[in-house]
Amino acid sequence: FTADLTIMEEAHELVQRLTKGGPLPMLTSCSAAWMKFVEQFYPEFVPNLSSCKSPMSMMGAMMKTYWARQMKLQPQDIYSVAVMCCTAKKYEAARDELRDPNGLPYVDNVITTREAAWMFKSMGLDFPNLPPSDFDHPLGESTGAGAIFGASGGVMEAAIRTAYHMITGQHLEDLQLKAVRGVEDVIKEASVNIGGREVRVAVAHGLGHAIELLEAVKRGERQYEFIEIMGCPGGCIGGGGQPYAGAQAVPMDRELLAKRAQALYSIDEAKVKRRSYENEDVKKLYADYLGEPGSSLAHRLLHTSYRAHYPSGVVASRKIGDSAGCIRPDDPRFAELEAFIDSRKGVEHEHSELIPVLHRTQNLFGHIPEEAVEFIAIKMNIPRSKIFGVATFYHYFSLTPRGQYRISVCMGTACYVKGAGEIAQEFKRILGIDFGQVTGDHIFSLECARCIGACGQAPVLMVNDDVHTRLSVTDAQKIINDYHRMAMEAMETQKEAKTDKAKAAK
Repeated sequence: FTADLTIMEEAHELVQRLTKGGPLPMLTSCSAAWMKFVEQFYPEFVPNLSSCKSPMSMMGAMMKTYWARQMKLQPQDIYSVAVMCCTAKKYEAARDELRDPNGLPYVDNVITTREAAWMFKSMGLDFPNLPPSDFDHPLGESTGAGAIFGASGGVMEAAIRTAYHMITGQHLEDLQLKAVRGVEDVIKEASVNIGGREVRVAVAHGLGHAIELLEAVKRGERQYEFIEIMGCPGGCIGGGGQPYAGAQAVPMDRELLAKRAQALYSIDEAKVKRRSYENEDVKKLYADYLGEPGSSLAHRLLHTSYRAHYPSGVVASRKIGDSAGCIRPDDPRFAELEAFIDSRKGVEHEHSELIPVLHRTQNLFGHIPEEAVEFIAIKMNIPRSKIFGVATFYHYFSLTPRGQYRISVCMGTACYVKGAGEIAQEFKRILGIDFGQVTGDHIFSLECARCIGACGQAPVLMVNDDVHTRLSVTDAQKIINDYHRMAMEAMETQKEAKTDKAKAAK
């Protein structure tokens, strides 16, 4: 239902920007991980974001306003639980922007589809044999456009169906925008003629492609009016909270994602109503309560705002030569790196060798200097943006020199919600450095990790290969003291070894 409602508001917003002016390209705003990514790493694109809330947040707002009125309930007496495919939705529900004027959250709790499946299994529910039933009205009807929302390209396709009608007053007959469909690991592009105007669109899934696409737009190499980006591979169907398809299944298996996408498209094709503006419950909602798409009430309840968020980026930016001792092109380590890259040539899916190459680079230089990124880009014919995307996504890699002990604070959604930001601030305060910097004695460096993979024990950080879990702000000083003592002991041992060696030489 609220996927259709989101499309009504988002299509209206797109039409307004196309016809009356506004920041273009307009960027979709349904993916919570993508929203957090833009706010942290590309704040210059915040004005381009659609102000529409996600379907989850729109449903929460409608339940505690429109539905509460229908049921004669007080908002505070409603406990809203969303079952979502994405772990980042837990973060979204906790955002201050998504509360009512009295501070009441519109969505009280979020569980993932995988968590829901565990609960169903533990209760012994036999889903295949449960009697079928319809969703409850007045917030239950959905169209085919709402169904395809979960596949990469689905939001774009659904929005175009409605935007076409809003501009021309006619139904778009060819409902399948095949150019933006598919789970292939590529950026998809298309051009749609709407009322005599060519609307250029692009679709990307995965934050690596998001970086590539945004960088191309920044450089002026690509021009679009509308861009859809989903943080997870394949879109919501590949969300981090989705169930695994068996004990030996690979979560991001492309064949599995293709099957999930096809299931959604099959639902769409089987629907009588395939355009969001045909949804009778949505029509009734506007007629009885909201007025029309983009109305002042719709804007207050169904739209939100975004801003630059802490931390900004993963590492501190720098220019070539800023690090201690600029790495020269004739550095012999480049010859060793070149030999390693050459040894990987001819391997099937050669570009998949980027991660081993980055591991070797970091082992050689102690970090991944910009000069090495340029070198790898030329040798492997890979865009610099993709290399930076991979190097900044995995916490193991660093673009700046590191200390003897690398403190990596996890800023993944689970850790962030449980106070990782405050813990990071405490480490900054004690050490006197920011993310991407090294202490003057070169004992500690501080880094931001996207995800360490221990969400159930959040908040988490790593010191080199040591994992510290369930942390609080008060743990920071003890961790620093313990590793500082170890560094001093190691230095003392080395000093004694040198003294003994000198004595032996005499």
